[in-house]
Amino acid sequence: MALKQEMPKQEVPFSLAELNQRSAPLATFDIGIGYPRIDDYEYNDKANQKKKGATFRCIIVCLQNNQHYATAELTMRGTSRRPLEDAVKKFKAGLRFRMNGTRLKGNNKQEFLHTPLKLVIDLAATKFDPILQRDGEHLAAEPPMTTAQCRALRSPQRFDITALIDSIGDTRPGGPNRDVRDVILVDGSKDSSGKLVEVKLSYFTSTTTTEAEAGFLDLVTKASGTKRAISLFAIQGKPTEDGYNFSPSKDFFVFEASGPKAKDLTDIYQQVALVPKSERVTLQSSFTPQERRDWSQEQGIQVFSLHLKDLLRPNRSSRDR
Repeated sequence: MALKQEMPKQEVPFSLAELNQRSAPLATFDIGIGYPRIDDYEYNDKANQKKKGATFRCIIVCLQNNQHYATAELTMRGTSRRPLEDAVKKFKAGLRFRMNGTRLKGNNKQEFLHTPLKLVIDLAATKFDPILQRDGEHLAAEPPMTTAQCRALRSPQRFDITALIDSIGDTRPGGPNRDVRDVILVDGSKDSSGKLVEVKLSYFTSTTTTEAEAGFLDLVTKASGTKRAISLFAIQGKPTEDGYNFSPSKDFFVFEASGPKAKDLTDIYQQVALVPKSERVTLQSSFTPQERRDWSQEQGIQVFSLHLKDLLRPNRSSRDR
């Protein structure tokens, strides 16, 4: 009698939301690649010598739910950029992989991680096997955070959001050699009182606008007052004494949104646009150029703290006792 041969069990990939220190080396995850790039920067080494560094970074997006995504990176070792350039060729935007043997980078400051999953994946020590992609299939990270949820910020934190551009303010001075514009973001979410919550993003530009700054302003200007939803990544948000402050972090980037949330915003655009100012609450702080003063150009003044040093010296009477 012939024995029935059992088929090997097919490994079922986990959702990226289940990625943690315990599951990382054991589970597999089907993911897509978003926003790959090489970031160049300068830093001081242990001898306080200025060095040039570079890191390849991208977003790892869950195929089952594109609201679950994390950062992945590969840091340059020594002076060779070859591994980073190889990563650019391998991890192109839109490509899909089965990720396994995942290694997570430790000691990441949560306030600097803008993705919903506060994790950083080490590309150098993680295995990626290509998987097929259907023609015309599109995948992009979709930030789940809403404008109303921004009210929950109790400490500085970077975050992502998809919203409509309600309006853009006029240019005004933003400190030495800088200008600032207010960009109002809305997504239809409301606070506990039923008022529409809008976020005022302070966007700073150089007096001579850079190419990246011009690109952002062109995108949001064309989208302002329209149904076009924009996804904004790595906004720096923090509570202040008089409200909140929202501005781009150094890792800030944007692109036109697609997917379910973008469609929802398109559907509700008309009713959001008709909400009067009296039925809105704006999360903002009162920025003034004084907050961006160049203190290196300020004349110092004498203060009393210099005399505190004398109080620490033992006087003669105390030594004689």
